[in-house]
Amino acid sequence: MENIVKVLEKIGGLKDCRLPRATFAKYMYLETRALTQTQLAEELVSEQEQNLTLYSDGTTKYGFSYGTYDITTADGESRILGLREMFEGTASTQLETMKEVLADIATMGNTNNSNLFVQKIVSSVKNVMSDRCIVQMRFNELLAKYRSDILPDVVEGWSHLSLPEQSKLTNMNDFFLRPTFYCWYG
Repeated sequence: MENIVKVLEKIGGLKDCRLPRATFAKYMYLETRALTQTQLAEELVSEQEQNLTLYSDGTTKYGFSYGTYDITTADGESRILGLREMFEGTASTQLETMKEVLADIATMGNTNNSNLFVQKIVSSVKNVMSDRCIVQMRFNELLAKYRSDILPDVVEGWSHLSLPEQSKLTNMNDFFLRPTFYCWYG
């Protein structure tokens, strides 16, 4: 805290400034998060018919597992869905965590049915991008299966579509980041 005050005095010429306490900063974070999720819910509802790309990643650091989820709309706009701590780093836990993140966004967006919101967003995901980690590859498989299971409930007139049309709607593209190794020879 002392260093911050010194920087403010040096750069801004501020003296005897009062900085907000940690509690205030936490409340501001929660309020910002709520506003962001509300805006995101409105955007995703309007983008439902679009081809969404989901970026996901899971990691474990110091015994804690985390999952992160981003989405890109068909017009190339990227949005962060969320970052969550998970009780384990398995693919099934990542899928359930992603559903929870989307349900939280639905709740903040005051949607009538958060489960239907989650299903509609997942059904709009046409592409997934992740690293080649075995857990991420399995997550993509589970997501594709979940997506194909919910499509008949979400897509209007599913039963009237031909099998090739249903297959085309069920198809999801997997893109994997390729690690780049740099070598220097002297």
